[in-house]
Order: sequence, then structure tokens, then C-alpha cells
Amino acid sequence: MLKTTATLLLGILCACTLAAKDWASGPALPDPSGTTRVNVSSDAQLQTAVSNIASNQLIVLAAGTYNLSNTCWFNPSSTVTNVGIRGATGNPDDVVLKGAGMTNSSIQHGIWVGKVNGMLIADLTIKEVYYHPVQVTTDSSNVHFYNLKLIDAGEQFIKGSSGGSPGTGSDYGIVEYCYFAYTTQGTDYTNGVDVHGGAGWIIRNNYFLRTNLIDSTGAIGPAILMWNGSSDTIVEGNTFINCECAIALGLIQRTPNDHSGGIVRNNFIYRESGTPQGVDSPDASIWIWDSPGTKVLNNTIIQNGSYASAVEYRFDTTGGEFRNNLCDGTVLDRGSGTSGNVESNNITNAQTGWFVNAATGDLRLSASAPASVIDAGVVHANVTDDYDGNARGSNPDIGAHEYNGTPANQPPVASATFSGTPNVGNTLTLDGSASSDPDSGPSALAYAWSQLSGPTAAISSANSAGASITPTTVGSYVFRLTVDDGADTDTDDVTINVTDPALTIDTSTWALTVTDAGLPGSSTRTLTYGGSGTLTVSVSSSETWLAVSFDNGSGGGTLTAGASGTITATVSSVAGLSKGTHSATITVTGNDGASHQVQISFSLNYTDNFSSGGGSGGGGCQADHGSAFILPLLVLSLLAVLARPRDHRAS
Repeated sequence: MLKTTATLLLGILCACTLAAKDWASGPALPDPSGTTRVNVSSDAQLQTAVSNIASNQLIVLAAGTYNLSNTCWFNPSSTVTNVGIRGATGNPDDVVLKGAGMTNSSIQHGIWVGKVNGMLIADLTIKEVYYHPVQVTTDSSNVHFYNLKLIDAGEQFIKGSSGGSPGTGSDYGIVEYCYFAYTTQGTDYTNGVDVHGGAGWIIRNNYFLRTNLIDSTGAIGPAILMWNGSSDTIVEGNTFINCECAIALGLIQRTPNDHSGGIVRNNFIYRESGTPQGVDSPDASIWIWDSPGTKVLNNTIIQNGSYASAVEYRFDTTGGEFRNNLCDGTVLDRGSGTSGNVESNNITNAQTGWFVNAATGDLRLSASAPASVIDAGVVHANVTDDYDGNARGSNPDIGAHEYNGTPANQPPVASATFSGTPNVGNTLTLDGSASSDPDSGPSALAYAWSQLSGPTAAISSANSAGASITPTTVGSYVFRLTVDDGADTDTDDVTINVTDPALTIDTSTWALTVTDAGLPGSSTRTLTYGGSGTLTVSVSSSETWLAVSFDNGSGGGTLTAGASGTITATVSSVAGLSKGTHSATITVTGNDGASHQVQISFSLNYTDNFSSGGGSGGGGCQADHGSAFILPLLVLSLLAVLARPRDHRAS
């Protein structure tokens, strides 16, 4: 009878359904029908009003900070109905109930609720209490938590106590538009909402920040924990930031089940990588543990690699559904009794770039979201709207948010390879068949092959995935594949080093020396009046013959079959080249008619008939005819100085 009556009262307390949104002060909520206001403006007046609470009374607190002298004990001698406590302004920042601190036991709770059926707690901030900002006992039900800021609690923020056996607890609670946060980090025994044995709770449109259990054992305190025989919980439209575990329906294996039924849908869950402030043991964001018949639908979960699985189910979780979830982690069946569960249309490789602003918890889809997400979900009778309360339609998106624009194109990915033996004269296949397009459009992939560098080679079927070339020259060839899906392109290059198995050329650095006896040496001058040098090329070949030409000279020779040795080329066009390193091309033509070009580098040095050193008689100086220009010049300069008249003005 109590639960039947409670359901009727729930309808009175929640006459309207509010659209989901990020946490902010909730829309104005009217007083419960039939209540009379009791106005207070001091802690003393508040304590008196609480002690004297009667059915159909609503305590209204004027703006201000109430440094509590005691817990607000709603503990009448017999059950009262349709009561409440709320701030006068509608803004929870204006009315603050403050305890003595999380480690000071003098103020144990903010509000303690016993023997109440139908209560509104709204528009308040409750913080810095030893145990719970709000505790509800098993003999109270239909408590509506609305537009609250709950900050820094010694234990659970909202606690639904156990009646001593599984399935006995406070039923039909509603928690909405509330803000749960630890300013730095949690304690060693805490949760955001922790309900034992509660039936039919609705937890929606709330914001949970760092609501984590912190201790040395690595234990986890889920932001929402419904267990010990709880059932039919609805968790929807909430935002969780840096919570080690966001939602747990069931925790341990027990008989009867730790939780049963319920729906988890349209939630945003975001956690930074690693262990950010207030996080010591990251875990899966949603636990369905020993909870048969539970549905996890259209949630968006980004964990940035802090834990491998985003959703886990285990123990006697049977007949569950896990559909349309958009995650960057897996949906994991941990076994130990699971059976008959359905997983479908879950994405497990979501990227932060698909969302409006993932780092702030805004996991609404952006124009960058791919077609694999947009309109890619399956219709489900239990998901008719999204995180913002917008209708889903006949082609729902995957995840918590329904994007109403055109999805961004996912660019194609080019992949270029080749097959065949890369010898001169062989036909090689340029292969782009491994290229892909993640969203298959907007158009079928178009292919285009081009050559970037190397000896020229004609490309056959250049506009198909498979093209071909027949190289006739030894060298390094680079080809580029461009793929186009009608909106974006991508490229990939493939390098082919073509050789001739019958030809080997030593491509070391050759020294080319030019003798010039006409002028003194200089490190920067160039040879301007001709000259020649020799270049020696080491060649080995099994060709019948081959001839060598050099692009800066002439000459060459032939080798007989099987011979190896050197060919000397006469370099006749070094005029204008400075001392230093230069490049040139050797062209070798074999009896197969193929010409093979090899790039080399060589050092060009000039030698001069100018030398120094000791002569007979103790170190003289020997000069070539070029030096003859220098010595007379020095002598003339010295004579000119000696012949200069003295200036007597300085004496």
C-alpha cells in the first residue's frame, strides 16, 4: 500500500517533464500542490521549523548562509506527507546550508529524512558535512531532489539507507538538476547517489564532478550506485566529468539480484587520460553487475584511454540490452553468470574530434562526426529523444546526442604498393586496391597515378586501382597514387628501385684532377680556358658488351662477356667548374639495348706548378713560372715605399 500511495504522490510532485540539459540552475519549479509556506531567515528559525514539521508544510529559506548548529532532522513522531524545504530565490547559490567540515563530526548531515512520504528538497547548496548532505531512511519515499548543489561530503552525497535486507529501502526518488562535486578529491567512502534496496528511482539531468572514492586500496566509488536489491532505476541525461565509474546498477553477486531492470540512456561521460585531479583508479564508466533485464542505450562515453572497457556487465546479468552506445572503449561481458544479453550498434573507437567540446563534457555531435554515427543507430522504443530532449526520429544517431546537420565526410585513405620483380624490362603492377573510404562516399573512389621522380616511365591504366609500368632504365622511381571520394582526397607514394641483374656499377665518389700550370692556385677560381681530366668508372657485367658515356665528357670503351674492370672516360668540358663536389650521370648501354643511368658525385681539384720546400743549402724557395708574377710585384712595392719622401712635419 505504501508504494501505491507513493506512486500517486510522485505524480503530484513531478507534474511536468523537463528537457535534459547541462547542469545549471534548473527551470523554476512550482511549490508542491496544497502546501503552505513557512518562511525562515536564521538557523534557529530553521531548526524550529524542521522540528515542528507537519503535513502540507513547505519550509522556505531566505537568501543567506546558514551555519548549521545541528542536522536538519526531519523525524516526526509519525509519518508526514507532502512536505518540503527550499531556497526562496530559486538559485542554489543564494541559500547555503554549511556544516563544520568533512572531518568534523559535530554536524553529521545537512538534511536527514525519516517518516516522510512525499517531500521536495530544492534550490539549496549543502556542503561540508561529516556524513551526507541528505540521507533518506527506508521509512521515507517519494523524495524529490531538485536544483541542489551538493559539495564536499564526508560520505555519500545522497544516501538511501538499507532496511536491513535486500530490496527494502526508500522508493521512487527523483534526483534532477543537481550538481555533485568535490572541490579537490573525494574521501575513502563516498558516492554521488547511493541507494540500498530502492525501487523506481529516476536520476536525470545532473552533473557529477570528481565524485570518486579515494583510498590506498584502489577501490571504486561509482557516482551513481543502485544496489542491495534496488530495481527499475532510470538514469538519463546526466553529465559525468572525471568520475572513476559513473553508473553502477548492481555491485556484488547476491540472491536475489543486486539490481534488476532499469534503463541507462542518453548520458554524457567524459574522463581525461591518465589520473587527473581527484582520480586515482579509473575504471569502466558503466557497470551492470548482477542486474538482469537492464538496458544500456545511446550513451556517449569518452575515457581517453584511461581504461580499456567503457561498459561492463557480469554476474547474473541476463536478458540485457547494450545498443547504440558511442564509446572509445569496449562493451565487455565479464561472465560469471551472464547470458542472453544483446550487444548491437555500439561504436567503440569514438574520437574526441567528433564532438562540440569533449574536454568540457560537451559530447554533442559536431559537423565532424562521421556517417558511421549519424543516422546509423537502430530505433528503440525506450529511446524516443536525446540528451537535449530532441526527438530521435526514424533514423537515430548513435550515442546520447541527435545531430541535426549533415555529417562531415570522412576522407579516403590511399595505399600505394607495387608487385613484380623490379628489373629493367620487367612489367610491374602499381597497386592501389588497399585504399579505403571509411564512409563510402559521397562518390565511389577515383584513382589517379602519376610519376614524381626517376627515369621517365609510361604508366598504363593510370586511372585505375591497378596500373602498370615497364622501366627500361636503372634508377629509383617514385609514383604517387591520389584517391578521391568526391569530397576529399588522399595520397600515398611508392618508391621502386629498378636494377639490372647483369650490371653493377660502383657508385663511390671519384676524384677528377685537372692539371693547370698557367696561374697560381685559388680555392675559388674556375677553369676558364679549357682543360681536361679523366674519370675512372669501375664496371662489372655479364653483358656481351657495354659502352659507357659521361655527360660532362666523352670516351668510354667496351667490356667483353663476363669481364669486369675499369673504363676511363675523358672529361673535356670541365671549363667553368669550380673546385669542389659535382654530380654527373653515367649512361651505360648494354647489348640488350637498355640504357642504364647512374647518378654519381665526383670531386674536382686543380693542381698547380707552385710548391714550397727545402732546397740544397738550407731551405730555399722554388717557384714555377706562375710565381714569377708574384716576386717582381713584391720587389716593386718595396722600392716604392723606400723612395717615398720623408715628412718633416712630425719631427
